[in-house]
Amino acid sequence: MTTPTPTPDPDPAARFRHLPEPVDPRTLVASIETEAAPDPDGGRDANTEWMLRHG
Repeated sequence: MTTPTPTPDPDPAARFRHLPEPVDPRTLVASIETEAAPDPDGGRDANTEWMLRHG
């Protein structure tokens, strides 16, 4: 019975030798409508309330 010879580890940088084609930034467009995030404090000033409570 013969022992198989170990295969050498592949070069980790080999996958970066051939890069994909570059993308033209002018062709990129937003595909999802977005809205402004709601104010988590509801328009109140949290620092002023903290100072009134603990001042």
